[in-house]
Amino acid sequence: MGNDGTVLARGTATLEFVDSVLDELDVLWAGAGTFVGVEDRTLFTLALTEVLTNIAQHSPAPEAVRVSVDIAIDAEVVRASVIDTAPPIDIPWDRISLPAAGAESGRGLAMAREALDTLEHRSSPNGNQWALARLLRRS
Repeated sequence: MGNDGTVLARGTATLEFVDSVLDELDVLWAGAGTFVGVEDRTLFTLALTEVLTNIAQHSPAPEAVRVSVDIAIDAEVVRASVIDTAPPIDIPWDRISLPAAGAESGRGLAMAREALDTLEHRSSPNGNQWALARLLRRS
């Protein structure tokens, strides 16, 4: 973790890497004190968890997929940039919605989109890029 309100993490698309990023994010939240409210922390963490877990669970060979995560907090927003080397994916955003109550899967990206002010995805032959942002709400 950087000492300036940032997290920089690099690893492979495994659930262990997801856990390590979330551990670093916890340290970042602790350093932010009350500057970032509980709701902002919870919803941003949820969204980032969903994106990273999707990468880990849907990559054909997770140990071969490299992932870089950059997280930054400033006075108005918390952002993350996630870049992976997984095969490019096409997300049908118009069909992404929260599933019916009791559904076991299919809610991750819908929940992430609801939790954030910005959730963008771009794919290229080299992988996928994700941009996540949540404007900080003041109590």
